[in-house]
Amino acid sequence: MYCGATISYSARKLKIIPQSTAEAETAAYANAAKDLRFMLNVLHFLEGKYETPVKIMCDNSATVSTIMKPGVTGRTKHYTNWLWFGRKQFLDKVSVPVWVSTNDQTADAMTKALGKDKFIAFRNAMLNI
Repeated sequence: MYCGATISYSARKLKIIPQSTAEAETAAYANAAKDLRFMLNVLHFLEGKYETPVKIMCDNSATVSTIMKPGVTGRTKHYTNWLWFGRKQFLDKVSVPVWVSTNDQTADAMTKALGKDKFIAFRNAMLNI
């Protein structure tokens, strides 16, 4: 989000099969962190205003804990790389993972089958209307 409007969204197929939702969410966090780094570089080039750390919303408390607390290890090289990238951005104060309840996760409008009322509420939040 920038100035109250969605400027980036993506859905990507993971290159591995995660063994848990925490692994899947950590991979998603790393992808979001990469996109964030690109957008911050563009904003810096355009002399746009932004404040860090930027919130990356996540509805998996294990992922938030894993990113923020050193000493947790993963089962694969890929997971370790995702974890390292996300944690490095957190430690460098570029981004901060923030747990958000599944009931408030607006991105679900793009990734899950929702009831009409919830879909419309999430859509309106993303469109800032």
